[in-house]
Amino acid sequence: MPDLDYPERPKSSPCGGSLIMSRAGESGNFEVVIPWPDGGLAHFWRDNDDPSKAWHGPTLFGTGRYQGASVIESDFRAFDARLGNLEVVAVAENGDAEHWWRENGGMFRWSRADTVVARAHGVPALAYSGARFKAGDFFFDLEAHGPSEFFVVIPSEGGGFNMFRRRNDDAPGPFGSGSTLPNGWEHISSPPLFSSISTAILRDSDFVGLGLALTTLRNITTSAGWKEMRESVEFDIVSGDILVCGGSTEGAVSILEWSYTRGGPGEGTTQRWIDATSLTLPTPLGHELRPFRGRPTIVQADYGLDEIGEIGGFFGDDAEYGNLEVVAPAKEGGLLHFWRDNGDHGDTPKLDSGWSFGAKFGESLYDDVSMIQGRFGTSENGNLELIARRHDQRGFDFFFREQSDRIWRGPFPVAGQAPEAVEQPLLVEDSLRALAGVGVRFSVPEVELRDWLANPEFTPYPAISRVLLATLVGHRLKQDIDLDVVVFFYENSPGKPSPRRAEDVDVDVLEVAVLDSYNSRYGTSEGELSAIALPR
Repeated sequence: MPDLDYPERPKSSPCGGSLIMSRAGESGNFEVVIPWPDGGLAHFWRDNDDPSKAWHGPTLFGTGRYQGASVIESDFRAFDARLGNLEVVAVAENGDAEHWWRENGGMFRWSRADTVVARAHGVPALAYSGARFKAGDFFFDLEAHGPSEFFVVIPSEGGGFNMFRRRNDDAPGPFGSGSTLPNGWEHISSPPLFSSISTAILRDSDFVGLGLALTTLRNITTSAGWKEMRESVEFDIVSGDILVCGGSTEGAVSILEWSYTRGGPGEGTTQRWIDATSLTLPTPLGHELRPFRGRPTIVQADYGLDEIGEIGGFFGDDAEYGNLEVVAPAKEGGLLHFWRDNGDHGDTPKLDSGWSFGAKFGESLYDDVSMIQGRFGTSENGNLELIARRHDQRGFDFFFREQSDRIWRGPFPVAGQAPEAVEQPLLVEDSLRALAGVGVRFSVPEVELRDWLANPEFTPYPAISRVLLATLVGHRLKQDIDLDVVVFFYENSPGKPSPRRAEDVDVDVLEVAVLDSYNSRYGTSEGELSAIALPR
C-alpha cells in the first residue's frame, strides 16, 4: 500500500494559513509567510531541532504590497530531497491572487507561477491534500508518485469567496498541470450565501479573510485520521468534507461545509455546500453576535480522535473524528478560542451543534491569525501552535497551547527590521542524496565528507554544494565527478577566497572547477558546462 507524505503524528487534517510545519530537519521546521509592511512577502522559519527554537528571517520576495498570504509544503521537488517545494498564494494590493513557489534546495529561490484569479480582496487560505508514494530505501520512491490536490479559498472583490482546486497529476516538478485551465487551477464553487443554508449564518457576505480545513468528516472510509483515510483505499484521491471559516467586515465569523454528496446507483457524485453556522461569544447577558475582527483560523485536531480497533475502543465502534478548533481575533483585543467534538462516523453532528468557548488569550489588536497542531507536547496529542499579527507588523506574535494543561502561552514576538539573508540548510543526508542525483559523488571517506557538509563555519562544502545544486538544477552530469575535487579546483583558483556563504561563491569559477574535475577524470577537454550537463 502506498504511503502518504503526511506525518504520523499528529493525526490532524490539513489546514490553510500563514503557518505550517514542514519536513525540514528531523523535527520539522515551522515556516511562516506573511505580507511585509514595506512591500513584498516575508518568509520566516524556525529550526525546531535547535534547542533555542530560534526564528530566522525575514527573507523577502515578491513586489508591491499584499493583503494576505497562505503557505503549504507540496510534493513537488526541484531537487531530490525530503523537503518539498513551498507554495504560496498571496493576494496583491491590485486584487491578483498570485501563486509563488520556492525550490527545495540549491539557492532556495522563490519564483512566480501563473496568477490564480483576479479581482480578489482579503486574506486567502491554501491547503494541501498530501500525495501517495511507494516507500523507498531513503524516504519516498519519487518515480512512484501519485496525484495530490491543492485547495485554495479566496475572498472576492464585492463579497463572497471562491474555492479553487488544482489536481497535480504530473510527475514532481516546480508546478503541475493537472487541470486543462491555463494556470492549472479549476474553479469549484462560490458559497451559496443566499440559499437555504444561508439562513444558518449571519448575512455578512464581505469577507476580510478565510481559514480552511480539509477534514475527514463524512469520508467514505472508516478512518478518522487524514493519513489513515488516504492510505486505507486504493483510490488516489479520497477526502472528507471541507470547512471554510470566514471573518466578515462587520465582525462575524461563519463556517461553511462543502461535501462530496453521493447519490443512488448510477447517480454519481455531486459536490455542494451542505451546512453552515456562525459563532457567537457567550456573555453573562446572552450571546454577542459580532465580537470578531480580521481573518480567523480553523483546524481539525486529533484531540479525541480514535481509529477503530485502537486501544480503549471496542470492536465494531465507529471512528471518532476528534475536535474542530477555531481561533479568531477579537474587536476588543486578544484572541478568542472555540472548539467542538466532531462525534463519530455514524453520528456526526450538525455544524451548529456542540460548540464551546475555550478561552480568551493575548491582549493586542490583531488582524490575522493562523494555527496548526504540531508535534510538540508531552501527551500523545501535539500542542496547538499559532501566530497572530497586525497588518503593519514587521513580524508576528507566536503562541502555543500545551495539551497537558490547555493553557495558552505567549505572546512571543518574532520581528525583523530588515531583510536578512538566511540560508535554510539541507540535512547532510539530503545534500548527499541531491548531489548524487545530479552526478556528484566523493573520493574521500564518507565520514569526513559528512563532517565537512555539516560545518558551514569552517569549510566551503555547504556553500559550494548549495550553489552547485542550483547550477545543475534540472540537469545531470554525463558521468560522475567528485565534490572534494571540485572544491579543490575552486579553492586553487587565483585570488578566490574559500567561501562560507552561498552568495560568496563565484558561479563562473565554480563552473570552471566542475569542468576541470570532469576533464581531469575522463581525459577530455570540454569547455562548456552544457556539454557535460544533460537535461533530466
